[in-house]
Amino acid sequence: MKMSSHLLIVSLAALLLTGCATIEGGFRYEYDGRVLRADGKTPAKGVTVRMARPGAPEAPDLPEKLAKNSVKYIDKNPKSKTDKEGKYLGVLETVKGWKYTEFSGMHTSGPTKPPEPPMLDEVILYVLEKGSNWIGYTMKIPPEAQKDAISGIRKVHVPDLLLPNKPATTQATQPSE
Repeated sequence: MKMSSHLLIVSLAALLLTGCATIEGGFRYEYDGRVLRADGKTPAKGVTVRMARPGAPEAPDLPEKLAKNSVKYIDKNPKSKTDKEGKYLGVLETVKGWKYTEFSGMHTSGPTKPPEPPMLDEVILYVLEKGSNWIGYTMKIPPEAQKDAISGIRKVHVPDLLLPNKPATTQATQPSE
């Protein structure tokens, strides 16, 4: 009897030590689109593009020693360049989106496979042309442009972006004496 009670206590302690864990995952949005000049026909070649979602979490203010860990808390959206036709492909990976809970290694709540990512009402398309700064354009995404989705991944077809004409540059002149 004494041996079985020790075994029971050790088993309960092991169960308590393994505890409860929450596993979180994000979503992946694979996007494509086209960037054109103001005339609507001329492709914008070699323009750097990246997509973000409005209201995405910002990097937290961490102490200097932990600052490099701040990238764990923000969406990942590597830059891509437009080709000769003005087309681009990119990926936006969100940090959070779904989660499930385990207790002692056993699933207790939530989906274990990522669900379909939610549709995006709008996105911010950031564009960088050579010799200028990043410019963000808020774009509405119609539901029919993002109907393809599977476990954790949604394809988004961003409408064409027409870049406004560049302002005319004026040449500086020397003031007259």
